[in-house]
Amino acid sequence: MSLKKAYWVLGIKNYLIVEINPVASYSCSFSESHRFYFLFGFDVEIWRYNYIFEPYMYDLDKWVELELVVKFTEHSNLSMITCAFIKSTWLQPITQYMVIHLNGKLKAGHRYQLFSAFSGELADDLAGFYRSEYEEDGLKKVVATSQMHPTHARKTFPCFDEPALKAVFNITLIHPQGTVALSNGKEIDVVNTTINGVAVTQTRFESTEKMSSYLLAVIYIFVCFEIRIWARRKAIQSGQGNYALNVTGPILDFFQNYYNISYPLSKSDQIALPDFYFGAMENWGLVTYRETNLLYDPVGSSNRNKETTVTIIAHELAHMWFGNLVTLKWWNEVWLNEGFASYVSYLGADYAEPDWNIVNMIVLDDIHRVFAVDALTSSHPLSSYEEDILKPEQISEQFDAISYSKGASVLRMLSDFLSEPVFVQGLSVILFLYYYNIHNLTI
Repeated sequence: MSLKKAYWVLGIKNYLIVEINPVASYSCSFSESHRFYFLFGFDVEIWRYNYIFEPYMYDLDKWVELELVVKFTEHSNLSMITCAFIKSTWLQPITQYMVIHLNGKLKAGHRYQLFSAFSGELADDLAGFYRSEYEEDGLKKVVATSQMHPTHARKTFPCFDEPALKAVFNITLIHPQGTVALSNGKEIDVVNTTINGVAVTQTRFESTEKMSSYLLAVIYIFVCFEIRIWARRKAIQSGQGNYALNVTGPILDFFQNYYNISYPLSKSDQIALPDFYFGAMENWGLVTYRETNLLYDPVGSSNRNKETTVTIIAHELAHMWFGNLVTLKWWNEVWLNEGFASYVSYLGADYAEPDWNIVNMIVLDDIHRVFAVDALTSSHPLSSYEEDILKPEQISEQFDAISYSKGASVLRMLSDFLSEPVFVQGLSVILFLYYYNIHNLTI
């Protein structure tokens, strides 16, 4: 089955719920009985995804072939069957679902495969898989990059776009020769070939660890530097990536000791993008940054710029364990992910720059700032009920100063109350208990 801008999500009873881009050109109607406002049950385990991406960076088209292997538990009452047995379909634009009504049910405990071809626009809207353009030496250049967090994976490829539904991703990227392809895993096979008369490079990556769809990253760039900090050619040549490279190692060392768990991946790439909506994004193994948050110009940047860079790097690398290795169950727990990363970012940055006393900057940068925000009538609790956070816009609204700064402040207060050694010991227990899994914690 081929769907234009449609995304597989999850089967419930004898329905398959498929997420669909709201701007897609579909026309449909459905009754009130077909409204779906719910969180999905977890009787289904997503086994793995096998993706082949072939974006065309200038005509802005891409095709994806999906093999989805699903394992149902013995208690599952979910239903799904091959496309030949589809009974009917309808759309639910508010929650971005396409509902596929099936004729039959699958047997519990069996694994099934689902194949789909997919095409869509490589847009410039800073969401999903998108293009970022810049000029260098008078020439227009294009970076194809991604931002899946929090609900943009569905805009890029067919997937079960929920944080709790983790899977292994096997990624193959087909890209123009002369470009470099990056993803979460290390490159294991790079082959120059010809497809339809066009010279291309096919890069296959090692399987990822079991992770959530919002952590996937796929990038094509025209710069070719064999270093862990990626950026525009001139930025690298002028030494603007050196500071980030120098502090990344110490920060990773700090968090390995702090969490008492080794860094779980085989590589750590960080890339500065000229066009990026968020300040940074903690894609597992390939962290993306706005240029101003990763690059430090030793000639023109201030010490405050350097402090910002090391703190943001520490924030994103903190997520490699708390957020990526162990993941929230649903978006009502955003404050645990972001508040925790915000709190320990000061600890990691302080380790990398021990003479700056960065650890106490949390008082000015987060605690005092969020006092004013939390005093407004528009403030909200740190935790919400799952059923109150369902729509994409409700999810996006959770990423605010309350979740980041108040969350960090509360966790700092808890650490001071318990003492830092007791707090860290409890954190290590949580990470070991939910290793490569999801958490549903309350404090």
